[in-house]
Amino acid sequence: MNVNLQNNRTSTVNKLNITLVPDYFFPMSLGAEIHVYNLARKLKQRNIPVSILTRNVPQLNKTKDNLHVSGFPSLFGQYHWYMKGYYLPLFDPFLALIPILKRSLFNKSIIHAHGPIGLSIAAHKKCSNFPLLLSVHDYWPICFQRSLLLSDESVCNLTTKCSTCLSMDIGQLSTISKLVSSANTVLIENFDKFIAVSHFVKTMLVKGGIPGKKIEVIHNWINLQKLEPYLKNIPANREKTVLYVGQVSKLKGTHLAVEAMTQLTKEIPDLKFRVIGSGPLLSTLRKKVKKNGLFHSICFLGTVNKETLFNEYRKAKLFVCPSLWPDPCPTVVLEAMAFKLPVIASNIGGIPEMVNHGFNGFLFPAGDTAALAESVSKLVTNDELCSRFGENSYLAVKSFDINSQLSKLLSLYSEFA
Repeated sequence: MNVNLQNNRTSTVNKLNITLVPDYFFPMSLGAEIHVYNLARKLKQRNIPVSILTRNVPQLNKTKDNLHVSGFPSLFGQYHWYMKGYYLPLFDPFLALIPILKRSLFNKSIIHAHGPIGLSIAAHKKCSNFPLLLSVHDYWPICFQRSLLLSDESVCNLTTKCSTCLSMDIGQLSTISKLVSSANTVLIENFDKFIAVSHFVKTMLVKGGIPGKKIEVIHNWINLQKLEPYLKNIPANREKTVLYVGQVSKLKGTHLAVEAMTQLTKEIPDLKFRVIGSGPLLSTLRKKVKKNGLFHSICFLGTVNKETLFNEYRKAKLFVCPSLWPDPCPTVVLEAMAFKLPVIASNIGGIPEMVNHGFNGFLFPAGDTAALAESVSKLVTNDELCSRFGENSYLAVKSFDINSQLSKLLSLYSEFA
């Protein structure tokens, strides 16, 4: 690289001042919040000034690893969820005061929002003209359910208006959602750049009306350096165990995995299935497994600490991700790949950007329990194939390392410095 060019880039990065604006900030809880927390820590390590602004809710963590978090009053607080799980990304007049109250910070910073909180800030964009970026971790700018799924569980192609979809459940109130959608469309136009966590998310945002030239793809990341102590001396002969990590819910397809494993544990007596996570289906699935007398083969661990989680990754033979919704870029898949696990996953959303069929795992049609069971059987009974796919997983995950993805983000920041 040209020395002068490299020096210019370094100089530009040194001038950066970043303000991260997540919807909430409960470090080590939800995906987007963990993402913001890790990003803030990395920016501080590079001596880049970083501030965090968010909703002032009771659980707000105002200090974490020397990160100072400013909380602001919110009209809606945590109550964005609407009837039957719909999610209305609303303009919040209280949060709209942030750019005024923190005018000096906004005049000097690149504002990087994560979630609908960005809508309230976007209202001031044309007045103050600060650089405004929005990371899109799911589909909320184009789908009230955030999942992009229709009532029949098929993926929406965005030719159906949200109000039509909503009216099946909430009748005349769909008019409200239509008005909200129109208002949001105006506010969304104020963002300078959108950061999609996968190419699939970008494709859907473009279909939803956001110009492709305003969208950059920067995948979710994983910190391989932080995982190094846990990646050493992984057992060569792993237990015949299939692992699932994530919310125990219909969207994540946990019930399909349990159904497939119920069948397989009868065919392969020493096969085990371990589920880590909690969610609305946990109690139901536990009862079902107990009723079938399979509680020795299928185990629900619930929510676990980091040490337990990583130990389960180390012991497992392969990992399953049976999502029914178009999962944008599930971090748990990256974690599994880091621990040299083959991945069997739904061929949907951004997952195929991580799992290469026949290289580091198998992809199957979302919702196809028989195909899921067949893929698990094919891998769990073939040690050589499992080992080869596992090594390939580790090779593939290196491109998702936080340093690689952060370089892309810093390059994007530099455009606005």
